[in-house]
Amino acid sequence: MSKKKQEKPEAVEGEAPPSKSKKKIIAIIATVLILTLGVVGAKGMLGGKKEKPGVKKVLKEGSQLPLDEFMVNLSGPGDHYLRTTITLGIAKGVESSTTSTQIAQIRDAVLNVLTNETVQDISTDKGREELKKMLEAGCNAEIHKDEVVNVYFTEFAYQ
Repeated sequence: MSKKKQEKPEAVEGEAPPSKSKKKIIAIIATVLILTLGVVGAKGMLGGKKEKPGVKKVLKEGSQLPLDEFMVNLSGPGDHYLRTTITLGIAKGVESSTTSTQIAQIRDAVLNVLTNETVQDISTDKGREELKKMLEAGCNAEIHKDEVVNVYFTEFAYQ
């Protein structure tokens, strides 16, 4: 029978050879570090917290921006008109002067939404609520920010 030679780690001058317990501790620390970095990296790549589908982030209203009256021809057959006055609820923390400098863009977005509506679209409560959502989305898309958080009709008449 032959004897198995046990290989001893080579010692570096001035250092004692590492003990088995030190090797285990280093291995554990390295494993924990690698796992932690992996989890952090995966979260970063996946975008961190995800909102549930259909759940909108609720922003609190800080100020209001009243707009001048709108008078538009409605889409569809016949001559139908809508006269409305709208006030926008602006997100808390947004300078009202920032949004008020974009009145032309906001009015353009409102006009684009309103002129695509029909009398049937706006004649029900559900239709008007949907119109408010479209106006909010249209204004935010036009100014490239999510500053508009509410839309209020202060006057609303159609024929």
